[in-house]
Amino acid sequence: MMGIMTASLLLLSILATAPASGAAPSTPPAVPGAPHAEDDPERTLRLVLAGSPWDRFEVLSDGHFQGSTDFSAGLEGDLVWALDRHVRCGVGLRYELAHGPASSFRGAIYDHFLYARLLFGWRLPLPGRHELEPLFGLGVFGGLANDGPSPGRSVQVLGPTAEVSLSYWFPATRTLDVSLGAALSISVFKVRNSSQFEGEDGGRFVLPLRVGARWAL
Repeated sequence: MMGIMTASLLLLSILATAPASGAAPSTPPAVPGAPHAEDDPERTLRLVLAGSPWDRFEVLSDGHFQGSTDFSAGLEGDLVWALDRHVRCGVGLRYELAHGPASSFRGAIYDHFLYARLLFGWRLPLPGRHELEPLFGLGVFGGLANDGPSPGRSVQVLGPTAEVSLSYWFPATRTLDVSLGAALSISVFKVRNSSQFEGEDGGRFVLPLRVGARWAL
């Protein structure tokens, strides 16, 4: 009798501790900062460094004043959401510094610009967490630029801006992606606070090369 009771208790213990037949495997807890599954909505924080050896700045007037620029460089921060697997939207803020040739009046010339834009575009997935991402940006920009006929002074410029970029993203670590890309930026503006070009229209055209990094939030 004792042997039967012992065997019965042992059998009950085995049945109580065995997993239920057909039960779904437990899902491991999410790791903060880990990449999301491809089909899940995601939000990413991005930092982009951009530089361009070609930067055209023109004020349309009788004299057709043209700003000569050696190069420009910028730092951008973006917050981008995935509306679904392929559609992206976000906001971006960028500061740019443009360097011009030396002037006999005050040495090297520097122009300063600030951009605020809404972003929208697409994600084109490739194998191995690689992807192509075309993005469009629309917004406003403003800055201080050299006043051509008045060296030593800066004019204020303000107006709308548009940009199209193409980035190739690939994984650097489990939680960090990096990118290489290029863009075309076109801005138009009104000149303010100028001795000669007050109220004149102008434009800025830049072809920056870009290096970026992004983290999932």
